[in-house]
Amino acid sequence: MNDDLKRIQELLDKEEAVLLRLSDLLECYSDALTKKDTTGINQTVSTLEGILTRIENIEEERNLLLSNLKSRLGMDQDSSIYALLNSLPEEQGSEILQKVTRLLEKLHGISLQLDHLQQVTGFHLHYIDFLAKLAFEHGSSGTYDQNASLKRDSSTRIDLQS
Repeated sequence: MNDDLKRIQELLDKEEAVLLRLSDLLECYSDALTKKDTTGINQTVSTLEGILTRIENIEEERNLLLSNLKSRLGMDQDSSIYALLNSLPEEQGSEILQKVTRLLEKLHGISLQLDHLQQVTGFHLHYIDFLAKLAFEHGSSGTYDQNASLKRDSSTRIDLQS
């Protein structure tokens, strides 16, 4: 059991380091989006995919260890990690709880970063839609008509006389 607890602590430390890297990458992604740096966006997305795979692998191993630990302690598999930690000796439980709390704080920060990215991405998508409508919308005044003649449309002129 002590080996499993030690491994859980190692995994939590590893996950914290990976989440820090994820947070840094999300910041890079946001910067690349803002600067419209497509190379930076592509590189960041590629790296993000690898980070997300690492997080998934860590979580799978951690969940397996927690499941085994619950079985050994005769706990229901649906029991929360907090219930599990309460059944451990205080020193071990509190140390793991501190690590879990730090992870939750990091995840909250990442959630805020993702919200920001969603807003930035939404802005860019709306802007692209706006430009597309300006360029391709029928009935808008273009420079030339279908006969390649200059088009004169007074409806788009701004009258500055008051």
